[in-house]
Amino acid sequence: MSMLRNNSGKATAEVAAHVRDLEQKLERSELQAEVMPEELAAIKMKAEEAEAARDKELELLRKKSQDQEEKLAHLMALFGTKVV
Repeated sequence: MSMLRNNSGKATAEVAAHVRDLEQKLERSELQAEVMPEELAAIKMKAEEAEAARDKELELLRKKSQDQEEKLAHLMALFGTKVV
């Protein structure tokens, strides 16, 4: 009988340890599930900020290019009138 009780106690301890392990894994999984949307939101925000910064840079480049074209057209007009 004592052998049976000993095996039963060992099996119960193993099951309890397994249950604790599963509970810990579940808790980690639930924490990850909570953190993931926050991480995704942060990544999305960073991507949107980078896109906005890129758009702003492109707009500045377009403006510089337009200013240079206007200056060049002005200079060409000045030289054109002097040549004629």
